[in-house]
Amino acid sequence: MTSRHPCFYRVPPQQLHRRNQLTEATQTKVLNTVISVKRTSPALCYEPDFIWKDTNFASLERNIRDLEDEIQTMKTNGLWHTDGRGEDFKQMEVYKNHSKFMKNKIDLLKQEVVKKDSESMALQTKLDTLSNQNSDCKQHIEVLKESLIAKEHRANILQTEVDALRLRLEERESFLSKKISQTQDLIEEKGTLNSEICDLKDMLEVKEKKINILQKKAENLQEQLKDKDKQLDSLGDRVTSLQADTSNTDTALITLEEALSEKIEEAEMYKNENKELKSQLASLQERLSEKEACEAEHIARWNPELSGQLQVVQTEAVHHKEEVEKSNAEVQRLLALLRELQSQRLEQDKRIIELERQVKEQNQKQSVNPGQAGEMSPNTSRQLDDLMSALDKTRKELDATRQQLSSTQNALSERDNEMSRIRADHSKQLTEILQLK
Repeated sequence: MTSRHPCFYRVPPQQLHRRNQLTEATQTKVLNTVISVKRTSPALCYEPDFIWKDTNFASLERNIRDLEDEIQTMKTNGLWHTDGRGEDFKQMEVYKNHSKFMKNKIDLLKQEVVKKDSESMALQTKLDTLSNQNSDCKQHIEVLKESLIAKEHRANILQTEVDALRLRLEERESFLSKKISQTQDLIEEKGTLNSEICDLKDMLEVKEKKINILQKKAENLQEQLKDKDKQLDSLGDRVTSLQADTSNTDTALITLEEALSEKIEEAEMYKNENKELKSQLASLQERLSEKEACEAEHIARWNPELSGQLQVVQTEAVHHKEEVEKSNAEVQRLLALLRELQSQRLEQDKRIIELERQVKEQNQKQSVNPGQAGEMSPNTSRQLDDLMSALDKTRKELDATRQQLSSTQNALSERDNEMSRIRADHSKQLTEILQLK
């Protein structure tokens, strides 16, 4: 009686071998595809790929466990015999060794996956830090652009202030030219007054000569009067002698009396003329003394004041001309500083454009080759440090320029006050000169 062989209930060896070959081929294909995908995939992986790999590994492990369980059940059920089935045993040993090899390979792949996961996490953190740095750089560039716009606005304001100062300086130069023309007019008026004074002196000399001539005439008339008095005395003596002699006739007496009356009338006429000449001489002397006193007082008062005022006006005009030249030099220096600041601002704009271009190139390189991100960050940080130091230097120079402009504005305000004071003094002096005229 033939007993049933347990092989009747199990799968035939040829079918099992074909199935094992098929499963082995599919498993090797899956593993090869996993390895090829792992090799060709980029370093930055995402979570769905990890989940797909884990499911493949789990399916392989599950197939291996099923095969091991099947072998174990065959051993326990006594279906595993060595007689006449050496080929099956060898195939099972080969399959078992292959399964161990595949299991070791799976473990190695798992370790490699873990390692790649850690590398991908590190690269992800680097990418996050680089993206944060990029955003910070963009924000910093925006802040720098705003500060440069503000500085440009401030530079425009300073340019307008400098233009206003230039206009004020031109107005002051025109005012000083007017003052210089006024001083020249005053000098010409002084010359005319000096010529008039010389003419008056000449007239006074002529009047003095005339007065001397009149005095000489008066002295001559006095001498003539003295002679006439002597003649009258002699005539009186002769009359008395003629009366004493009584030898003269009545006709002679009448003629003598008539002659005597005529002589008396002539003497009275000469006396009246002498009195009139004396009164004219006294009035002329009084007028001459008054005119001399007025002229002396006028000359003594007019010449020192006018010369002093002209000297003061000339010195003030020279001083204000020097002040205007100093102000022009200061304005030219401030314009040179503004041009230098504008050139520095253009250089900063060029550097910012270059930095933006480098950041764009860095972003493109990161999108193409993520492994080069760590090599670009030190250069970018160094360039940012250089740019910040240059901006600090520019800010300090702008502060110094602002202080210089404020000091210049204060000096110009002081000069404005001084010019207003001098203008008031000039107007006062002009009124005094007009009053003297």
